[in-house]
Amino acid sequence: MVKTEPSNLKPPKGGFRLLGVDFYHFFRYSLAMFGYKIISKKLLVFCLLAAGIAVLFFVLVVLSQSSQARKNRAVAYLLKGDFEKAKAEFAKVSELSPNEKGVHLPLGLYYLDRGQYDEAKLELEKEIEIDPNQFVAYHNLGRIYAQRKNYKEAENYFLKTIEINPDHILARQDIVVLYFSQNKHPQAIVQLKELLRLQKPEAMHPQIIKILETYIKEAKLQ
Repeated sequence: MVKTEPSNLKPPKGGFRLLGVDFYHFFRYSLAMFGYKIISKKLLVFCLLAAGIAVLFFVLVVLSQSSQARKNRAVAYLLKGDFEKAKAEFAKVSELSPNEKGVHLPLGLYYLDRGQYDEAKLELEKEIEIDPNQFVAYHNLGRIYAQRKNYKEAENYFLKTIEINPDHILARQDIVVLYFSQNKHPQAIVQLKELLRLQKPEAMHPQIIKILETYIKEAKLQ
């Protein structure tokens, strides 16, 4: 660009348009108004592209900060026990940043806690799609399938949870109950032994204690 005398040039019609705005000639005209002249059309196009990239970067940063701020507020609401406000904030974050980690999981748990299994399933599956190692999502999907009596799928999700996190006590408990209810006693005993490695009998869930006592009484568990 070179400095020129101010001009009364009016922007001609035509050129590069976006949302009805002729950016090419508008930018050229604006520079002329301040006494500048574009040396070449290529340079003008380069300037327009650079400006566009800068604007796009700015928008992405603003959206990111907005999403993070809402996510922080959602977590704060969770800590206060205000689940409705937390859900509203997480839902807004999922709109702004659909692929944000740790957003669909709390939404899934919110729906699951209220018996809205279809909504919970969608959110938990989305969380796994974003974060394949999110074992809490796998575990709760297993709970949904167990609730729907789809025991094979429930077993698969519980086993996947344990594969990712071998010390996940709740998943171990759930799969023990699942195997015991289906008379898969060898598998139940294997999982029960792993549970005993993680937890003392007196700290176990009453349902697990009953299963443990049954196996001890029948001398199936030494």
